[in-house]
Amino acid sequence: LGSNVTIFCQWTANPRAEVTWFRGLPIPQESDHSVDANAHPMPSSAVKSPKPRISQLVFHNFREEDMDEYSCRVKNSLGTTSRTMGILINGLLSKFSELVLRFQSSQWDIIAVTETWLTDDILDSELGLPGMSLLRRDRPTRSGCVLLYHRSDLQCNAVDPPVSAPD
Repeated sequence: LGSNVTIFCQWTANPRAEVTWFRGLPIPQESDHSVDANAHPMPSSAVKSPKPRISQLVFHNFREEDMDEYSCRVKNSLGTTSRTMGILINGLLSKFSELVLRFQSSQWDIIAVTETWLTDDILDSELGLPGMSLLRRDRPTRSGCVLLYHRSDLQCNAVDPPVSAPD
């Protein structure tokens, strides 16, 4: 809470695609006329980056009321696709049952979690979600970790961050 949070959407499209971020579910898929009252479009991206293209949604001073589902819709003349991410804050273990309920009623593709109170005595099997794979990185010096849930049919790999040498 109170820090900046950035989520990313990466795609490759030819012809050029328009990207729109949505808050809430469901998001419109085929027609702009099917916008659900619960889906709130956010500003469209006019991205001129090299391939693959990346759009980002930045939250300054993230608050509890910002916790929700966020979707990135990529649309061009050949079709439309979307990916959905959920943001949950303030204690995974105390809200795990809420996460499971939200997951069952949503279409999340990726869920990223930073958890300061999770210890290595809590097994991955206790944190599982049906149809999702889990990548976990525990902090080496104290409790806490980062969890990345992703739809089982998406290929995701943990990557070690680059280590900088002291000057």
